[in-house]
Amino acid sequence: MGSAHEVAVQTIDHLEHLTLIGPRDREAFVDAMLSPPTPGARLREAARRYREATDEHSS
Repeated sequence: MGSAHEVAVQTIDHLEHLTLIGPRDREAFVDAMLSPPTPGARLREAARRYREATDEHSS
């Protein structure tokens, strides 16, 4: 049981952290954070459906 717990903790730790190895990785990450792409039609539609669904339940 202890071994399974240790593996689970390591897996979660691995999935919760982003490691940027090289300067190009870091630069791409910073660029994406500072200038995110414009949401596409599918994302805008999903956001609209989400707002409609959550507004219906809050009334």
